[in-house]
Amino acid sequence: MIQRNLQDACKSLHLSYIIDHYDEISFETKEQFLRDIFNIEIESRQTKKVA
Repeated sequence: MIQRNLQDACKSLHLSYIIDHYDEISFETKEQFLRDIFNIEIESRQTKKVA
């Protein structure tokens, strides 16, 4: 159920790459987690543009 809610939220926000990587992020603070997961989204989008 939680996984589905996350998928729906990411889809609504057009953050399609986050759902594939959020469980890979190790973090000590919430801010670090958000920064790292947003960086993954940005890098994935840039990679997709180049391909």
